[in-house]
Amino acid sequence: MADGKHGLPFFLLVIVFASGHKFLQTYIPNGERVSSPCDDSVWEGVGHLHQKGGGERNSFGKVFEAEGNKWTEKLCREDSDGDGRSNGEELGDPNCVWSFGKEPTYSQNITHPGICEPLNSTKCSNATFECPKAWSCPAINQPDVKTISITTPSTSVPARPTTYICYNKKIPSDQLYDIVASTTVINNTNVLHHMTVYGCNGDLPDGLDGTLDDCSMRNEKCSKILHIWTVGLEDFCQADYKAFRFGKGLTTWVAIQYHWNNPQLRTDYKDASGVQLFYTPKLRPYAEDIFQTGDGAIYIPPNSKDFKVTGLCSHDCSKRSFAKPFNITSILLHMHGTGVSMWAKQYRNGELLRVLAEDNPYHYTTPVIHRFEEEPIEFRPGDELKVECTFDTTGNNNWVINGPGTMDEMCVTLISYYPANEFFMEDCFSVKGRCGKGINDIAPGCNYRSLMPNLNTLMPDIRQHCDINEGNTCPSGCADIFRWIKYLYPNCFQNQPKAVSNFIWASLLPTALEGPSQGHFVNAFKGCVLYSPNVIRSLDYHPPLM
Repeated sequence: MADGKHGLPFFLLVIVFASGHKFLQTYIPNGERVSSPCDDSVWEGVGHLHQKGGGERNSFGKVFEAEGNKWTEKLCREDSDGDGRSNGEELGDPNCVWSFGKEPTYSQNITHPGICEPLNSTKCSNATFECPKAWSCPAINQPDVKTISITTPSTSVPARPTTYICYNKKIPSDQLYDIVASTTVINNTNVLHHMTVYGCNGDLPDGLDGTLDDCSMRNEKCSKILHIWTVGLEDFCQADYKAFRFGKGLTTWVAIQYHWNNPQLRTDYKDASGVQLFYTPKLRPYAEDIFQTGDGAIYIPPNSKDFKVTGLCSHDCSKRSFAKPFNITSILLHMHGTGVSMWAKQYRNGELLRVLAEDNPYHYTTPVIHRFEEEPIEFRPGDELKVECTFDTTGNNNWVINGPGTMDEMCVTLISYYPANEFFMEDCFSVKGRCGKGINDIAPGCNYRSLMPNLNTLMPDIRQHCDINEGNTCPSGCADIFRWIKYLYPNCFQNQPKAVSNFIWASLLPTALEGPSQGHFVNAFKGCVLYSPNVIRSLDYHPPLM
């Protein structure tokens, strides 16, 4: 599962969920002083069921969103949680006179406007809220279990909306170990959007242990997902018969990928988050791993309702990808904000065998892991996996394309399985009947490795000649650049079916998002390939670099 620079599109590896924006606390009176009804702590995600924010909204959060994330008189006077007190009374603005930046009428005894309290009172007897139970994992108390905590040094968060950064760190590799549990160390809830821990094989180059980079080190060597966190997901405790395995001959270092979200462009934020791994030398019966399937090239036209895409691990691809039967233990379906429904289905001999997972409706802010650990599902070579996604971009006048950003889209499912290391390939994708995990498989003859460096050299010309602000026009100079790309790489764009060419473009876009020209190539692509396809269809070209 390498990133786009090394064969597999980067966006297929990134788990991107919406998180609560803590700065929204300042948009309501006493937003930073709301007490938890469960204990004496502060309920940071006032509009969410999850205390830290993110995930499903509570009754107050739904009205707050409907009011445009603003403190209005309607929101103030409403009793969102039905406890007999208005939202204004609970938040210290009983007369509904507060406005942004002003002091509330009072700031003591601030209660939660989205959770009926007191919890055990008669008036709250019909409320469904329950205080979260403390995370528990008996395995971590076993005498053979060791712990390693990996956190990045306190690091300044760039003043830009989205940042991806990786922290590289060696882990024990003297023998094989199994991870029985993993917990997340959260340092700054204002910016941490999600975090993924990748296990990497081979040696970490000298001098790079304990360093941060732009994730360029997270290449094809870093193919194992060991831990995932986003707001709304609990810490993880493995079933006693399986575990993620690392150590000698397998994973010897990790690259922790952080997604920082800083929509306010603040310059004073820092983060030092990370992960705690509980591991043992007593190996479980089975090693577990994760593979992916879905649609690797999504292009949703403006104002599209019920726009459907399908990702397929076909019969032939399944036979090629999977050497032996395996057992599915969990499934995570993933789209972004315009996704409305999603399914993962298993077929055998052309017949639907079962619906593996269904999120209908799909809620981007509420990630759901469908678990089958007590009764794992058998999957055989030759079985088909079909992923179906439906999107709604009504009201959006721009194209929506695949990518890791929250304004982009995905249609991918992550499947946990055992036994691990039984696959010929780690992922299973099909494009126009072609199987593969990257460009070399999907588009034989496309010299993708040389395409990327040449694309980077074109970035100054793209910035100069393309409409980088709107991405909905294709000036002549910009069209020349895309004609030049097509001319230089006919086996990527001219001699391939449209679906394959789209897959290649899709592989380029997320990579372009990572560099200093963030967004430039993406908008240029939208203007010349999506909005004005006829402009670059001609093979007549004028090399922009001559």
